Amino acid sequence: MKHCPKCAYDNVDQAENCEVCRGSLAGIVPLTMPAAGHENRGQGRLVMLSGILLLVCGFFFFRAPGTAPESAPRLSAEGGFTYEGVLYPLEKMKRLRFLPLKDRRGVAELLYSPEEKVGFAAAELLGVWARAPVSAEERRVFFEALLKAAAESRGSARSRAAIEAGLCAGSGFPFAPYSPQMRKAAAGLMKENDERLNAAGFFLASMGGFSDLAPELDKILAAAPSPYLKLYAACALSRLGGLSGHKHLLSVASSGSELGEEAISCLSFSVSPDAGPFLEKAAAGKMGTRSAAPAKIALTLRKQLAIINR
Repeated sequence: MKHCPKCAYDNVDQAENCEVCRGSLAGIVPLTMPAAGHENRGQGRLVMLSGILLLVCGFFFFRAPGTAPESAPRLSAEGGFTYEGVLYPLEKMKRLRFLPLKDRRGVAELLYSPEEKVGFAAAELLGVWARAPVSAEERRVFFEALLKAAAESRGSARSRAAIEAGLCAGSGFPFAPYSPQMRKAAAGLMKENDERLNAAGFFLASMGGFSDLAPELDKILAAAPSPYLKLYAACALSRLGGLSGHKHLLSVASSGSELGEEAISCLSFSVSPDAGPFLEKAAAGKMGTRSAAPAKIALTLRKQLAIINR
């Protein structure tokens, strides 16, 4: 077999390109499988969990009626453990409709993976499940896992978990019983020395409606050296009804810059009465062609949220 140096997939000897990542296998010498008992056994629980995810994914995905089997990356005995072996089933699991709850619970453990890409992907997947039309018990399990990770995980997994929890709150999840934990997680994120975590904290605070955090957001808006951090603080304030944040948001949204596109997206969640008319004007192309597409998306999202939260 030919072991792909990019994604660790074991291809057939005759392959010229990797079946998974399509990377070139030119110059790769076919390998012979070692005798049993020499596999790398040092990766512990994470490797075991990734193997379980692969099996679960294969069982449900390959048995779907009318669906042709696809090649999945394997854990290579030659190259050792690779995180692509975890990322692949996480991506596939987004498509599965009838995955048992006990199997989906296992994904929550990956929120604390030492590989940030895995934690990020796990947070995204749990967010999809938490907003899906499933039982209240299932949504509660996934939301609690996201909220816990927003307070205790690290890096991009932590920030994504907070954003996904905020999206759940804004999409109709009954988060009131979790308000103390949400406020604590948001406040903790806002104090970190990392713009990604700060922005996630702002978002979680705004979607939870925590107006007691607005004074801190006002300080950040007034004094933060980063234009991105100012924008994120303004987004949160606009959602909380803060006039200073909304004015800043409209100013940036009118600029026609790349940052302006992000500001337009923020208006999806604004509670200001003039956010809708502003987006309609932008969607009609009256503020430049660059603003039209993001404004149309923002308007659609505002309408969906209005229906959900009636």
